[in-house]
Amino acid sequence: MEQKATKQHKTGQENTLARAVRFVTLEEVAVALGFHPRSVRRAMKSKRIPGRKISGRWFMTRADFETLLTPQLSLESDMHAVESPTKRSV
Repeated sequence: MEQKATKQHKTGQENTLARAVRFVTLEEVAVALGFHPRSVRRAMKSKRIPGRKISGRWFMTRADFETLLTPQLSLESDMHAVESPTKRSV
């Protein structure tokens, strides 16, 4: 019984620490991206997306999270920018 209370207390401390250091939990990332937490965990473990394990739980820095949510330029607009900086006449 005493061991369980300690574990619950530790989890509360981890959540407080995570927020103070500006981390986002794996569950928050999963909800924001619309994926199952297990899929997000696998992506973090394989380093396809940034993440780190702290006291047995996975987190992402808030900066990485915001970058992940920022829409990227489409490939089409990137290609257009590469093709037409200046046209030379022959």
